[in-house]
Amino acid sequence: MSSQLLHAVKEKNDAEIVRMGDDLALGKAKDYADYKFVCGIARGLMVANNHLLELDIALREDEDVE
Repeated sequence: MSSQLLHAVKEKNDAEIVRMGDDLALGKAKDYADYKFVCGIARGLMVANNHLLELDIALREDEDVE
């Protein structure tokens, strides 16, 4: 798996996080439950981004060993 692929997925996640933040800032959440739901999705994408970063680091370290 290439770093470019991991970076592309992270960029897509980041763009979605920004879009959701913009929507929340514009008051598009229907109610508190909707707000919490969107925040949960954003948090999940942030966790996924951390996993992608850890995977990228591990792959780079593995390349250095070979």
